[in-house]
Amino acid sequence: MALKITDKAGAPDHFSWADCIVSIDDPGSDIRVVGPKHGVFILNEWASKPHSLNVCRAILEHAKHCGLTPESKLLVHCVLGVSRSTAVALGLEASLGLDPMAAWQRVYQARPVAWPSIALVGCFDDLLGLKGGLTEVALQVDQRRRGVDRVVC
Repeated sequence: MALKITDKAGAPDHFSWADCIVSIDDPGSDIRVVGPKHGVFILNEWASKPHSLNVCRAILEHAKHCGLTPESKLLVHCVLGVSRSTAVALGLEASLGLDPMAAWQRVYQARPVAWPSIALVGCFDDLLGLKGGLTEVALQVDQRRRGVDRVVC
């Protein structure tokens, strides 16, 4: 799948390119839907797990409605294009059957500043039945970004 991940300001430049658009914004969003292949989802980083699961489920349904396939052109964005958007892109890549590390490599290639939200990745992990595989990849990314060898609780 051709994948573009961007911030909110840069997203409109790619709207005409995409077969499927996923916009993630904060409450009070001013994003206007540009057509049937454009979904706007309100989700902040600190949403409850039930709310996040519902939004991630809706994103997966939207991708299905768009007819998302490995040949599709997917645009995902959030305000900064770093955490929520990359978590969603990771989940959508995995929903097409990519193993978690291959999905991460595609996300990183599309957005080298990617630092996916572990909580959102966990929602996609649960919904896709990946038994922690996506979450493990997100934790590895988080550890590398923080410069930590391992998580100690």
